[in-house]
Amino acid sequence: MNESDCLRQLRDREYELKVLQEVGNAITSNLHLDVVLKLVAEKVRTLISADTLMIPMLDQVCENYTYAAASGKDADLIVGTSFSVNVGMCGWVLKNQRPLLYGESDQWPFQQKATTWEYGQISALLVPLVVGDRIIGGLSGTGKVNGASFTVRDMELLKLVSNQVGIAIENARLFDEVESLVASLESKVQGRTLALQVANQELEAFSYSVSHDLRAPLRSIDGFSLALLEDYADKLDAEGRNYLERLRANAKRMGQLIDALLGLSRVSRLDMQLSLIDVTALAQQIVNEFREAESDRVVDIQIETGLRAMADPYLVEVLLTNLLSNAWKYTGKVASAKINVFKSSWNGQSCFCISDNGAGFDMKRVDKLFQPFQRLHMESEFEGTGVGLATVQRIINRHGGWIRAEATPGNGAAFFFTLDQMT
Repeated sequence: MNESDCLRQLRDREYELKVLQEVGNAITSNLHLDVVLKLVAEKVRTLISADTLMIPMLDQVCENYTYAAASGKDADLIVGTSFSVNVGMCGWVLKNQRPLLYGESDQWPFQQKATTWEYGQISALLVPLVVGDRIIGGLSGTGKVNGASFTVRDMELLKLVSNQVGIAIENARLFDEVESLVASLESKVQGRTLALQVANQELEAFSYSVSHDLRAPLRSIDGFSLALLEDYADKLDAEGRNYLERLRANAKRMGQLIDALLGLSRVSRLDMQLSLIDVTALAQQIVNEFREAESDRVVDIQIETGLRAMADPYLVEVLLTNLLSNAWKYTGKVASAKINVFKSSWNGQSCFCISDNGAGFDMKRVDKLFQPFQRLHMESEFEGTGVGLATVQRIINRHGGWIRAEATPGNGAAFFFTLDQMT
């Protein structure tokens, strides 16, 4: 071999290495199957100097193959066509899982028919794409540039790149499947979320309607039972008066529940109007009202100055009223009652906190704390509807915030919460 031949071979090897590197870069630069297939077809055609490079992909049962990508002559006509594995050179390679180098002097070695793209070809080169022990498709080059024939060297190059290409195609296929699955799941979640929202809205509307419609007959029951007690008390024995008093007490209790339900529904339906709120002043106003209503109680209440939040004023007033009224109520049996309102933190995030040293509760039941009509204390111990904290959570959710609770039975409770935008 003379010097010029050596230089030519050296240049050929440099070019091959460059193209192989480009193939590697191309197939690892994207995970979408259609893009990977197109890039592979273009780069491999350049690598082996083929007129046309086709990528046939097998179906799941390995009975048919489809040209998933092509580059070069007639590429647009080739892509998407399908054949049985009993047809064409590609079919033979895929069925037998063996490479094929076909030249002009070779006789057509197959019993099966040639495909449209194989008729009259002077030279063809085909290798299977194998991942593990499974064949997924192939690489097929037809018509060497300038009328030449494919060589053993071309075959070696195609085999070399096929292993890398097979893995890249399989990874891209899996990525597409995962993306499709994720999209499907997201669509299902969105659909079910929408259905749940509609159902909740309908339930809210029904609850509001029923609760509102119950108020009139309930007022009648309370009014007539009061009239009976006042106008016919002398005609009733002790047991009869007791029945009427119990009836009035239950009517009052039912009225409180209905008002609580209407309040819960109202905070969900109200259009929010955000503004900068002086949380300190609002909490102090609410506490003053409690003191006026029960002037005989002595409670040490500390409210931090400078507490502010960007929120809906009405909803925040409802929120603070519920949390502070709970603290006021559950410290009612404590000798030295204490309530604190201050800025705190939870897992490193700034938040508000309202704490007390009252009755507390068992943290084993904290999951029920914010559910409507769930009470952690007996009615005989502390009055209530079981709707207050559910209302609080709904208000916080509407502001995009969160609420957490900590408590110990007999040693008080603390509620940590955010209103999304705190200052």
